Amino acid sequence: MRATLAAAVPRWRHRVQRGFAPLAAELRQRWGLHLIIAVVVAASYQHLLFNLTPSLPYVLAVLERGATVKRGDLIVFRFQGGEIGPYLKGQWFFKRVVGLPGDTVRVEGQNVFVNATPVGFAKPRTRTGEPLDPIAPGPIPAGRYYVQGTHPDSFDSRYRVNGLIRAEQIVGVAHAVGRPGGY
Repeated sequence: MRATLAAAVPRWRHRVQRGFAPLAAELRQRWGLHLIIAVVVAASYQHLLFNLTPSLPYVLAVLERGATVKRGDLIVFRFQGGEIGPYLKGQWFFKRVVGLPGDTVRVEGQNVFVNATPVGFAKPRTRTGEPLDPIAPGPIPAGRYYVQGTHPDSFDSRYRVNGLIRAEQIVGVAHAVGRPGGY
């Protein structure tokens, strides 16, 4: 493999030096290979993200680091709660921002509200049977966000172990590519 790659680099440089026409022919001939390489490189720099869970209907997203977070934004953050079920500390999650600093979280039984708007039902247990407590009610402090997935089983801010997301946990704002459910 290494010898093949080493041999391919001089051929590529030779074609580039000869002008654009041979380069265009190379790209047309092997566009699939170049597309795969581009996807792998983009994903390795964590700008192209894949969501394979039912938590959100989007499969592919482009990550914008350092963007200002607004209500309704799809964000990627690092989970910092306790390790529970399949969720590991540091794992990345895609969620929608529902509550901003200054908003109020209210809990009635297992029903959760942000600014009097119902945002979901907090299940008492995980799918594996571990107990879950709903988020603590109160105002959302500065530098914190209430986030939620669209799936009823989404592991999000409804649960105390996940809770409000700190600004430092946010990796960036994700922009969905294509339509919900796929490309």
